[in-house]
Amino acid sequence: MIQRISTFLFAVVIAFFPFASMAADLRMGEQVSIKKGDNIRDVYIAGGDVSSSGDIGGDFLAAGGNISLVGNVSDDAAVVGGSLTLTGFIGDDLRVVGGDVFIGGTVMDDVAAVGGQIHIVSGAEIGGDVVAAGGRVVVEGTVGGDVRIVAGEVRIDDVILGNVDIKADKVTLGSSAIIQGNFTYTAREEAVIENGAVVAGEVVFTERMHSPVKTKEPKAFLAGLFGVFFAIRFIMFLVAALVLGLLFTKFSEKAVKIAMNETGKEFMRGLVVLIVVPIASFLLLVSLVGTVLGGMGFLGFLFLVGLAKIYASIIFGAWLQKKIMKTNTYEVQWKSIVGGVFALTVITMIPVVGWIFGFLMLLLSLGTLSRLMYERIVNA
Repeated sequence: MIQRISTFLFAVVIAFFPFASMAADLRMGEQVSIKKGDNIRDVYIAGGDVSSSGDIGGDFLAAGGNISLVGNVSDDAAVVGGSLTLTGFIGDDLRVVGGDVFIGGTVMDDVAAVGGQIHIVSGAEIGGDVVAAGGRVVVEGTVGGDVRIVAGEVRIDDVILGNVDIKADKVTLGSSAIIQGNFTYTAREEAVIENGAVVAGEVVFTERMHSPVKTKEPKAFLAGLFGVFFAIRFIMFLVAALVLGLLFTKFSEKAVKIAMNETGKEFMRGLVVLIVVPIASFLLLVSLVGTVLGGMGFLGFLFLVGLAKIYASIIFGAWLQKKIMKTNTYEVQWKSIVGGVFALTVITMIPVVGWIFGFLMLLLSLGTLSRLMYERIVNA
């Protein structure tokens, strides 16, 4: 019995991922690269150092320590990492979360960025809006839409065709800044406007008052820091849910139907897996003949729990969509996934009650996935 459980969980890792190669290019490793001349439809990458010089015919999703994108992406790009250098062509939207964010290419539509340092360099072209939050934000490239920024320090030094709305401690308009719309900002003092800067629309300044109680500043800093980490965690979790839900739509919809139609049964199955598998793996690990199987069991268990956390949001989102839209079937769509991730993230932030609900959703998802994975292995 113990051997069957641990072997089953290890096989889950091997059996599940071949699906991905049929729909997109999934790459993981310490160093991952897409070379110049490579042509790929969609690519999803995770690694320590990630670089892409090729042509991506669809979406580009990447997570890593250092990420460099100098090639072309025809659709959306979503990037999460420590140091991000994005100088290629992006045919639709760009979403980034990082420590240092460097944008130097062409983005045909909107840019949303969260980071410590965000720099849209001279020569960069953004076709749509720019929404940014960070410690220091510098916009030296042209923007075809509106600009909205929340940061400690902001510098604008190129053409902005839309309106500009800034909330910061310090704001500077460089000598090359041309704002075609209105310029609205909240800061501790009036903006530094260098010679040559032009604002065609209305200028509205609101003074940000210093907090009379100094002890509140560390709390505000910690709150802001928590917000950044929450955003990073949320985006990474959302990207993972979108990848799994949209790549494996049939599998995901089947999981939702089983979870909703046999809730009690799958909940109990999840509880059994959560309790029995770690114990069985440990017993194998300490035995002389089952060390390898025990290790496989632990790896498979950790993988399955991580997968179940993601699928809990997918299942919850499909249920929410069915209730709100009053449809007859459960469907896994990008809207349901986004709604499920957001709703479950908010709910699990509620002390005690939210934690219990999140744990119950995890058990339901764990039981459902265990059943589906076992059926796939048996029928292979």
